[in-house]
Amino acid sequence: MKVINYCAIALVILLSGCKATKPTDKENTEKSDKVVVKATELTMSELCQPLTFSCHEKQKQRAYTKDVWAGVVKTHTFVTDHDALFMLNELKAKTDLDKALIHKRKAEIKNRQGNYKASLQDNLKAQSLDVLPARSYLSLLLLEIRTRFVLDEFDATKSRANSLWQYLERPYHPEVATILGFIAKENDDLADYDKWVSLIKQNETEERASKLLGVLTEESDKQEQEESAPVYKSTGKYPKELPKFKKVTRGPNAPKIVFRREPRYPAQAARYDTEGQVAMTFDVNKKGEPVNIKVVYAYPEGVFEEAGVESLEKWRYEVQLDGNGEVIDGKDFYLVLAWAVE
Repeated sequence: MKVINYCAIALVILLSGCKATKPTDKENTEKSDKVVVKATELTMSELCQPLTFSCHEKQKQRAYTKDVWAGVVKTHTFVTDHDALFMLNELKAKTDLDKALIHKRKAEIKNRQGNYKASLQDNLKAQSLDVLPARSYLSLLLLEIRTRFVLDEFDATKSRANSLWQYLERPYHPEVATILGFIAKENDDLADYDKWVSLIKQNETEERASKLLGVLTEESDKQEQEESAPVYKSTGKYPKELPKFKKVTRGPNAPKIVFRREPRYPAQAARYDTEGQVAMTFDVNKKGEPVNIKVVYAYPEGVFEEAGVESLEKWRYEVQLDGNGEVIDGKDFYLVLAWAVE
């Protein structure tokens, strides 16, 4: 199996892309009857028949337009979801890959906002272009399944789950198995329910299986199901959107970063291609250490907070002290860390 590289990058998420081209004809180099034929960009479904993850992942990378890439990256930083959508609408897509990238990001943001129908529309537009790299396509397919489930489109959910099994070439994914188990329970289909429970137990650790099966056995009303993903349930501890941080004007003697520690990618999150963000506020002490660290935003909740705090604790600053021995401009720092599959 191919090794998957995961990266966790402060402030910026690097999104992956791919390029796959096939010339329609050879160029005749003789001057007298020179014919130039433009290369034809094949879709992923044309390159892989049938389209599977193993084949899809091997295709050469296509290049995003620089401005579009940079614009999408910015939506992963300090902006609110509202501002991020505005920025995405202002981007000028020059290729189908650009369009797919923009629609993908819109789908993710609208889903987080709870605007599921609009999220689904952007999701399907991104998929229909059939040019995204394997992991981006997989994340959209999983998002579509979650979204259709939340919208109570149970038949469509099961249909797209079958598409996922064909793509993965195996009939199992932990989150989707949990969703299908819940649907089976709602439909009083005991045999199907038992099948998904058995698969979860066979494929997961005891601790992970317990968490997943706990979702199926919880008695919660429909509203709670609609407000969050079937596996991840917010406690309301954090705001729904990344906070707007107040800009602090600092002088030339303010703390200067001299060492950064990249955050680790939690094993469970890496295993299931989970992406997310954590925002923290902190101060800097006389030793140049971040102190009074507080997590003020995390999505999804309970996944990346520990890794984020661990990373920030290792950061070091060069500080200047005032006449009272206090750090100059050492208060009210903030940091957003983002984790993404590369």
